[in-house]
Amino acid sequence: MSQCEEARESRVMSGSDGLQENIKLQMRNILYFASSITKGMEYISSQKFSHPLLRLKKVLLTRMTECKLYDICPTETAATKALGHMKKERQSVAWMAPETVFKRRYTKKSDIWGLAVLFWELFSLGDLPMARLANSEIEQRMKDGFTLPRPLYCPEIMYNVMKSCWSRRQSQRPTFKQIQIHINDVFKYLQQENQTSSVSENQAATYFVLEQTCSADYNM
Repeated sequence: MSQCEEARESRVMSGSDGLQENIKLQMRNILYFASSITKGMEYISSQKFSHPLLRLKKVLLTRMTECKLYDICPTETAATKALGHMKKERQSVAWMAPETVFKRRYTKKSDIWGLAVLFWELFSLGDLPMARLANSEIEQRMKDGFTLPRPLYCPEIMYNVMKSCWSRRQSQRPTFKQIQIHINDVFKYLQQENQTSSVSENQAATYFVLEQTCSADYNM
């Protein structure tokens, strides 16, 4: 092999390594945010609030990389808010659970469904679920049992967490606390696979700061 060919191969390998390192970094950040948002949802749920419009664009990121949820509401009014939004915004059904779309009901487990769709957005690096479909088409796919496909860079173990959140039976969906445990398991799995480094509990906590009282950050 000539020196020119060796240099070219070295650049290609270096570029490939750089891409892999970037993917690792992105994966770590995505898991940080998934963990942080889950903790935030667990807290608002404990305060009898829900987020019927939960999606990636409803999460604000501060300069200190803290996630802030907004547009939450009391759980007792969540169904009304969700149904009103369905009439106003195209594709809003893509984030909603079947019991809300077809039975006009909203529970804490409906938040679990929406949280998993938000995870899908994160691991898709910002793609929108079923972006080209109208609400009526999305509803038909839901009736047919359609499940969002695994994003390209989403680990299979994390995708399994998402699918458990999309169970048609609300009782079979995990709790926020269980989801948090699963995310920690994903960290450990990726560490073993040398795809990313683990994160300590203290490090993860710095990515979500949620005040004990509702403030202007959380519009209701």
